[in-house]
Amino acid sequence: MAFPMPPPALPSGFPEPREVLPVESADECSHSDDCDGFHDPGDWDGQPWEVVFPSDSPLLAATYESSDGLFGALKEFCIENRMGLITLRSQKDKAKTRTIKYELVCDKSRYNPRESTAKIRNTTTTKLAANCPFKIIVQSLQTNSYEWSMRIVSPLHRDHGRSKNLTEHYHWRRLTEEQMNLLVDLCLDKTISCRSVHKQLCQKWPKIPIRRTDIYNWRWKVNQTKRQGYGPANDFVRTLSESKKVWIWGLDWVGDEFRFRNAAWGYHKGGKMWQQFSSCLQIDATYSTNCYKMPLVTVVAVSSEKTSMPICYGLLNNEQVASFEWFLKQVSRFQRAGIISPPEVVITDKDDQLRNAIRQVFPNTQLQLCVFHINSNVVLYIKKWWKKANGSLDSDMDDDQDNADAADVQELERGNTKVKDMKNAKLGPLPKRVLNTRAVAIIETSD
Repeated sequence: MAFPMPPPALPSGFPEPREVLPVESADECSHSDDCDGFHDPGDWDGQPWEVVFPSDSPLLAATYESSDGLFGALKEFCIENRMGLITLRSQKDKAKTRTIKYELVCDKSRYNPRESTAKIRNTTTTKLAANCPFKIIVQSLQTNSYEWSMRIVSPLHRDHGRSKNLTEHYHWRRLTEEQMNLLVDLCLDKTISCRSVHKQLCQKWPKIPIRRTDIYNWRWKVNQTKRQGYGPANDFVRTLSESKKVWIWGLDWVGDEFRFRNAAWGYHKGGKMWQQFSSCLQIDATYSTNCYKMPLVTVVAVSSEKTSMPICYGLLNNEQVASFEWFLKQVSRFQRAGIISPPEVVITDKDDQLRNAIRQVFPNTQLQLCVFHINSNVVLYIKKWWKKANGSLDSDMDDDQDNADAADVQELERGNTKVKDMKNAKLGPLPKRVLNTRAVAIIETSD
């Protein structure tokens, strides 16, 4: 249990921070991401150090009506002395209705209130945590009319120095309700990076103790909440079934497992475009550039005005003939459902697996290669021929071409040095290099 301060209320449907995170924000600290920190941290010499409580401090001389008031004053004292506290144990009254005692220790001691997510493994080394004896007791006694007071058990810190920043203590990084609402709104916007979210929070609250690692964790939680408990595959299936923009879709499930092998779907706008222009289709597969790490296949309809529009999509398990055949059969099913004529021409790249699958599903369709891929490959192979032995590329070729042009101009000027009137100029013969590299137009003028 962390320092006993009342946490801010989270928005409805937002998960509690006790869930396991992909990055343990309480165990790592990035000083470059901090918005604010302690001043003049100093260097620790390895010796134990003692926290001095002034004799006239309200923490020792006064009592508080509620625990919140005492914890608020104790928080200010901890920030001033660059340390953090956690609750070792608490005690309730006999009726088990209210807490009357807290034992607070240093958060860098051997006691760790957070459950470790590391796997248990055999090792020959031992990592020793700080054995810090600092301890105070906060209690509500009947002799003080149940008001809250504090008692020091041990003011000594050992095996660690003073904290250099507030973000070293995860219980200081708790956000208020206003800060949490803004963080949730920013995390839901996928166009805003975590770096930008961190910057906006620090600009609005300059002294907010938050790290970029925490923002990554909260964004992960927001996405988990948005999925409503579904995994990535089931969330994708739920999106297909509930979306009003999806016209038709199909899934190939893995037997006895809650995941799909292949998926295909199409939208209403694409279906209308497909009905008008069905004679020519373009099919291409991209690399694993999605969250599922699966090849994405796109079917594009080409109009008579040379415009294109995607009509079908597919996520495949691999780029083999069987996967492509399953996807093309789904495309054929979509075609029959929309009463669309089969394609006459299909444009693809030189993918033998895809082309063989098209021949199986659409045997009467003519296959053609994409001009864009042809031009890209031509340019790629031409550059290999012009590559120098020493590794120099187009820059050296341009320099050689400029030098050749300058030599041609100088040779022409040397042949016409004795001509003063350009009307009577007789151009000399062109160099062979000029004749082989570029076309020159000669205009004959009358005397």
